[in-house]
Amino acid sequence: MSVLQVKALKNGVRHTASVDGRNYQATLRADVSSVADGPVAVRDYLAANFNLTAGATWRWPLGGTATETDFGSFLQGVDIQHLTDDGLSYRVVLDYKPIDPTQMGATPGASLSGWILTPWDAPPTLKWSSEEEEWAITHDREGTPIRNKAGDFYDPGLLSSITIPIATVSRVEKSFDPDWILVYKDRVNNASWLGWPAESVLCRDITGDRVYDADWGWLWNVTYVFAFKPEVKAPDDTVIQAGFDAHVLNAGLRELKSGKLRPIIIGNAPASSPLPLKTDGSYDPLGTPNYLRFKVKRTVDFGDFNMPANLFSASTP
Repeated sequence: MSVLQVKALKNGVRHTASVDGRNYQATLRADVSSVADGPVAVRDYLAANFNLTAGATWRWPLGGTATETDFGSFLQGVDIQHLTDDGLSYRVVLDYKPIDPTQMGATPGASLSGWILTPWDAPPTLKWSSEEEEWAITHDREGTPIRNKAGDFYDPGLLSSITIPIATVSRVEKSFDPDWILVYKDRVNNASWLGWPAESVLCRDITGDRVYDADWGWLWNVTYVFAFKPEVKAPDDTVIQAGFDAHVLNAGLRELKSGKLRPIIIGNAPASSPLPLKTDGSYDPLGTPNYLRFKVKRTVDFGDFNMPANLFSASTP
């Protein structure tokens, strides 16, 4: 029992080219010696003799020395069905499209007989978007504190909007632990991560959707949402926007004098609104205002996410 011959059917080769890429289709006839030779035997014969493997690109003829090739169109799969009533001939359709299966989890060089995608090996998908967030501005773009002509600060402070880049990353994973949400959500990176400085990336959310795969059983579609807000400085290095840290005027109704707290007296009455303090906690109406920075977000090792090193930098070669 064996495959006797494989040849292209009349009008069996098709090629289309459009903005979606270059597609090819080859329709073949495979003759076998016995009705006991089924589609798996035909498939394995093609894989062994026509180099139909994961990552294979279009070539013609399929066997022997190729007279034309297209390295931008990849074998997607094979469709095999009976062609004649006697069961001794099969119609075989090979599809080539501009999608590389090896980038979707297939093992490079794997034959069709063992070509089952491991979805957790596929690179994650990435979607960029943005959000507008209100921001209490403390300085202008040159680093000058926001004050009126009398030198007083605005109360309430002025608000502006800031654009926050958002990255939504999705991939298939073998398992999902809900505790990951407690460990990583609302945390910032404790060290430089994929080109972004420490504490400039916030894990906004982690979600997991359980799905069933016919080959692998229960898997998880896991989605991560990251927000980016690095520190911004003026030309003179004054901090304009302190990332995910709180950045507030050093001000209050009381001052620290000789190690003791006491109300700030303006005229003969205690101050009715917070007034700027010096770095030592004392009040000086002619002093230079300063700002306090508080690290309000907890940190975590973003390396635990095990994301590809080129997640944010991959491009078409």
